[in-house]
Amino acid sequence: VDNMTQDAQAALRRIMEKYSHITRFILICNYITHIIDPINSRCAKFRFKYMNSIMMHTHLREIAFSEKFKINDDTITCIINISNGDMRHAIMILQTGIILYGSFLYPHHILDISGYINDNIIKKILNKSKNKNFDNASNLVIKSLSDGFTANQILLQLSDNLNKINYLSNKNYGIISIAISKVDYKLSCGADQKLQLLEVIGTIIRNS
Repeated sequence: VDNMTQDAQAALRRIMEKYSHITRFILICNYITHIIDPINSRCAKFRFKYMNSIMMHTHLREIAFSEKFKINDDTITCIINISNGDMRHAIMILQTGIILYGSFLYPHHILDISGYINDNIIKKILNKSKNKNFDNASNLVIKSLSDGFTANQILLQLSDNLNKINYLSNKNYGIISIAISKVDYKLSCGADQKLQLLEVIGTIIRNS
């Protein structure tokens, strides 16, 4: 429902009002903040947590077995890491991979179809930044852009990997996080991807 326009949601609200005495509506969304208030106020909200990796691994393995796919643990782990607890997304990645590459999937197939950058590249960018090597870090970023990865994906994975490192103080981590959020906003307004990413790299270097 959060993908519907506000006009479409307003029309849905009128349908709900007209037929609520004989009908129960079940509405599904990812972002409740994208739902208009008149619908929000008329619904009981049920929030579902993301699934943990063990549950996802078991379920993906069951799907592969039932559908007679050949899939190893490394590939399943790759799908889980990319989907970040979203089982629906994980199944869509698995389905897309089978359609494109046949009944045996490898991790590099999953990376290719998901638009996900190899974590080793992101770690290299952060390591170069930690060592104050702006040229090498920026070259890795520019190469990722030229390989077809989006600036938003690079930002997302930079942010995820920053959560895993332990050499940043809370203050410096906060400064970098604010810089990433500002750049994310500028990108949504149409700013140049390369320049904005280089600004983030400069911020990381200054605060590492």
